[in-house]
Amino acid sequence: MHKKINSRNPEINVWLFNQNANSPDLPGGTRHFDFAKELKKKNINLIIFTSNFHSFERKKVRELQKRYRMETIHSIQFVWIQSSRYRTNGIRRVINMFVYAWTNYLVASHIRLEKPDLVIGSSPHLLTALSAYLVSRAYKVKYILEVRDIWPQTLIDLGHNKFHPFIVFLKIIEIFLYKKATKIIMLMPRGIKYLKEEGIDTRKFTWISNGVDFYWLKNRKNPIYSLNRDFFNITYAGTLGEANDIETIVEAAKLVGDRFPKIRINLVGNGVKRKWAEQQIKFNKIKNLIISDPVAKNQIFSILSSSDTLLFTLKEAKVFKYGNPPNKIFDYLACKKPIIFSSNASNNLVKESGSGIFIKPSNPKKLAEAMVRAFKLSKKKQLALGKNGYFFVKKNYQIHQLAKKMHSAIISSV
Repeated sequence: MHKKINSRNPEINVWLFNQNANSPDLPGGTRHFDFAKELKKKNINLIIFTSNFHSFERKKVRELQKRYRMETIHSIQFVWIQSSRYRTNGIRRVINMFVYAWTNYLVASHIRLEKPDLVIGSSPHLLTALSAYLVSRAYKVKYILEVRDIWPQTLIDLGHNKFHPFIVFLKIIEIFLYKKATKIIMLMPRGIKYLKEEGIDTRKFTWISNGVDFYWLKNRKNPIYSLNRDFFNITYAGTLGEANDIETIVEAAKLVGDRFPKIRINLVGNGVKRKWAEQQIKFNKIKNLIISDPVAKNQIFSILSSSDTLLFTLKEAKVFKYGNPPNKIFDYLACKKPIIFSSNASNNLVKESGSGIFIKPSNPKKLAEAMVRAFKLSKKKQLALGKNGYFFVKKNYQIHQLAKKMHSAIISSV
């Protein structure tokens, strides 16, 4: 029976667990913070449990005196959970996952907060999603699984051995959570096909994409550094990780090279490929490729808006046939800039919106050609492409629109 919202029962308490959830003062997506602001208007109190170790910056972003720290940020409650450090995607990262998941369960099971009416566990980190399920059992409430990235299939498609014990372990957890969840929220528009292939009840499926909150665009702050406006700036902002095809960007930068000295490629972010990219720049004396530190959500729109073209790259992987909706593409569209889209993801938002150039992934020559094409666009064409993207994302992917779907998913699950 659904819990009704009325004067006697003014609020539904939802606990959401995502090891990589961000507050607006940190780099990266703020999906759950943005949803929490909208849901609060509808009497749903979303409390976000996250890690004090930031996977993007590879450092602790909150100091804790005990296992956790509670903090209210713009009226949204965060619970920062103690987590271990790591630098690369090796054994220390796996340890980090286990430590966070276990500490998360211990804290949530004994924390002095009003009992949740519903628990949401968000992947791709399946151990976090599992600890969220165990918390839901401890409080005897319903559980929703949110799939932001299909693990472990994405790892397998990017080259990891599907028979590795840890991958097999993750697969077991994945199927277990699919079966136990009341609802399965997926960010991939064609995720229902994946569930069907795995033998999961597709009636559980709800598609809730990432999107953009125009508040951050309207209230953007000046970043700690700015782009050199003497150049034609092509900017990639986001994770410099295994899946993001950073190798192709480096090779394309070499090809553009001295032929077009006015083109400058900016990588704004961090990740396991950053050190490698910096070594390539130094060794090959690549002058037109600049790597800068990530900036907070309330600053990134200033950098995007001062760029001439925005760049999205993703390695080819079979799992992307279900769709891939990273935060950055929606922020790009909102900034009224042409976009170069290099991916085999089935949801090609640049093609749908008519906002730029799209090419196949992992092809340095094609990417270099796309950069030159963007550079040669007339100002009129640049403005037209940018406006196409802006009006497309404004019509279809604003956070307040998507939050209605999240509200429905919550109400129908309580």
